[in-house]
Amino acid sequence: MPRRVLGGAGYQAPSDTLNVAIVGAGGMGAENAQHLGSENIVAVCDIDHQLVENKVKEVMTRGDGTPREEGVRWAEQYERAAKYTHYEAMLEEQPDIDTLIDDWNRSGVLQTVYFAYDSSDLSDSGRRALRNNADWLKSHADVAVLVEGNCDERGTIEYNLALGEHRADAVRNYLTSLGLSRARVRIITYGEERPIDPSHNEAAWAKNRRAAFVVEPQR
Repeated sequence: MPRRVLGGAGYQAPSDTLNVAIVGAGGMGAENAQHLGSENIVAVCDIDHQLVENKVKEVMTRGDGTPREEGVRWAEQYERAAKYTHYEAMLEEQPDIDTLIDDWNRSGVLQTVYFAYDSSDLSDSGRRALRNNADWLKSHADVAVLVEGNCDERGTIEYNLALGEHRADAVRNYLTSLGLSRARVRIITYGEERPIDPSHNEAAWAKNRRAAFVVEPQR
């Protein structure tokens, strides 16, 4: 999500601000935008859209009325902002972190890792999946992850709870070896309690021997 700056009369946005939505009153939103490179503007909003539209036109054209080089981009950015009538409306468009986390978990952004029978060793494909997961987590530093260790139904309940923990711990250790903070990775074991496939055959057991991932807020 972009950082948002509420700019009023006389506000000067810092030149190094990135991904800013400029908001102002009385036409100042667009005037504030003059202090940023056009590539950094996400949206220009204002209470009075006619005023801000006029300001955008002033900013994006030379004195003789010919378009500046970045004029087209400014026009496109203004179109993106035109639906907003005030700052609060814009904020309502930004999903909160809990909503994002729910969406990520529903879509399965983190890949499940599978294990061989009675083993907590990571396979080559498991390591590839974990490298992808680590990259995603590094790019989303505001969240943590829960690793769930699971087993198939063979073996005692106690044995499978321990095996599930070993699997989750192996995943956590590998993620931390890739540079992820250990504090961001929780583990839990469900043993054989949460099968993906309740069937009693090799195909089902292979699906159930896994470490699954749940994105969660930083604690």
